[in-house]
Amino acid sequence: MTGEDEMRLAEGFQPQNYEDWRTSVEKTLKGADFDRALKFNTYDNIQINPLYVRGDAPLSPLRPVTGRGVHSNRWDIRQTVTGPSLKEAVSQISEEVAGGATSVLLRLDACLRSGCTSSGNSASVGLDGAALHSVTSLKTVLEAFPQGIPVALDAGASALAVIKAVRDRDWAMGSSFGLDPIGSTATAGLDPSSHDDWFTYAAQPVQDGITTLTASSLHYFDAGASEAQELGALIATGVAYLRALEARGLAVELSARRINFVLGLSQDQFITIAKVRAARALWSAVLKRIGVDTVEMRLEGVTSSRMFTRHDPHVNVLRSTIAGFAGAVGGVDSITVLPFNTRMAGTNALARRVARNLQIVLAEESNLFRVADPAGGSFYIERLTDDLANAALIEFKTIEKAGGMTAALLDGIWSDRVTSISKARDANVALRREAITGVSEFANIDDPPEKQLDLDRIVSSVKTDLESNPALLSEPVCSGLGQFNIKPVAASYEALRDLSDAYLMKAGVRPTVFFANIGRLTDFNVRATFAANTFAAGGIAVAGVGDVGYESGYAAAAAFKVSGAKIVCICGSEVGYAEKAEDFARALKEQGASQIWLAGRPGDKLAAYSAAGVDGYIYMGADILASLKMAHEAIGA
Repeated sequence: MTGEDEMRLAEGFQPQNYEDWRTSVEKTLKGADFDRALKFNTYDNIQINPLYVRGDAPLSPLRPVTGRGVHSNRWDIRQTVTGPSLKEAVSQISEEVAGGATSVLLRLDACLRSGCTSSGNSASVGLDGAALHSVTSLKTVLEAFPQGIPVALDAGASALAVIKAVRDRDWAMGSSFGLDPIGSTATAGLDPSSHDDWFTYAAQPVQDGITTLTASSLHYFDAGASEAQELGALIATGVAYLRALEARGLAVELSARRINFVLGLSQDQFITIAKVRAARALWSAVLKRIGVDTVEMRLEGVTSSRMFTRHDPHVNVLRSTIAGFAGAVGGVDSITVLPFNTRMAGTNALARRVARNLQIVLAEESNLFRVADPAGGSFYIERLTDDLANAALIEFKTIEKAGGMTAALLDGIWSDRVTSISKARDANVALRREAITGVSEFANIDDPPEKQLDLDRIVSSVKTDLESNPALLSEPVCSGLGQFNIKPVAASYEALRDLSDAYLMKAGVRPTVFFANIGRLTDFNVRATFAANTFAAGGIAVAGVGDVGYESGYAAAAAFKVSGAKIVCICGSEVGYAEKAEDFARALKEQGASQIWLAGRPGDKLAAYSAAGVDGYIYMGADILASLKMAHEAIGA
């Protein structure tokens, strides 16, 4: 349409502004404070507002570098191969490539990544990666890769020994040697005195399109770091690697081409989009400062292990979908979606297929790759990107002031900073301000315990392989573990679920709580439902029929006596509590209840309820984790 035929969508509507919108919103809040109700701060103290307008767009020079730069807008679908056996690793390569993966991340077993031999810690062999402990087995797996398929290696502290064993193969463009000495110091305690050897090797001539050094901040993020902390560490590691390569005679531009960057993708959609965009902006600023404007950042996104749960693992598919979407919209060059059961003992073909197809749907059906920077122009995303980049600059300067990334690791400065954020997150998780679907909220208490890997079979296979083939490592390359290991957000609740599973195996039933409901279903249903979901988060089931109400404490106590439970939760309305809560509590104590909970806040009745025998309270905002631990102790689980 042109001229008079053009459709004017705003025609007929009165012009509006932010003040008019806020006035309307405040009416709906009915006296509640606008800022407290609708604004919040991230762990980096970045304020998130309910609405962003044109004036919120940033004016600072830290502008995002849009899209995937000189790389194709179609991102690289990079899926993991973890074995654990030689045969399974080869089979997975075939499955991934045939199913649509455009490159593969070969992850070697945790025992090798931490620098120990197969004889040093057999309990870890094959638990988290392909158990390829001999040169021959590694070469066999690499030969299984079709011609032209890029390979990214993740061998941790053993990366130098591994790449030396297979350097002479024909590497496809886009492959990564995965040498990350600083990251290996952070995760496996690699002795920094060995960094020189790694850098010297990384500076040697290599085919075009191959990266030798990997600057990864994923392990910091998985250990609990905030987004700004992760970005600060990412850029600080990149700068350290630039300096190291330049010191060995490489031109700065060539050095920049040797570095591959890896960061975590989480289910926090908008901040993940902003984080990816901020990473490009920050690295572009670094390169421009040293006179390089012809090298694009090679940026990989990997779904963060810390957001994955062991219980109700299919919810991880939703988390991965959001994380993958955010990475694609933010503009990473490659995405690795971990299988939804990646934190369980071994993945399976279904989980790997879902992870791979998730990306294919995002790319081919949602067509996300067709737009270079879909988030560009969003006042919210632009503001958040800029705020996050500036917060990351503070972290970067802190690291540089400490003497660089390695020095910040060794003197504990970085560990302290990350730990402070991790503790704050733990507190929010305990209070359920940060909810974990399927774990702390809407837990499926009947979710079966995870299956265990046959580690003896894998260890035996490795030992047989090493009897006739040279080992990748003849001795440990480092001692002890580093400070930064995966810290799942759900770990504290999962520990309680593990206690519940152990109790089930021993007693034949789950730990249980009896619900002493006051009155009719309509009186107690809301609080009883809330309390049942709360106890389920700790693996504690409701004994007997949880939707039956009682008119007297005597009737409730009699039902409790035959239930077999040791603890009780009283649920009812405010009127029911005022009339009968104390009577119920006294009667239940007389019948041997070792612990009594009440669903709701005690208010001014705290002293009276406590005197009657109530031990604790279940309500929104309470320290649910502490309450569940108390309940487990009383049950004896």
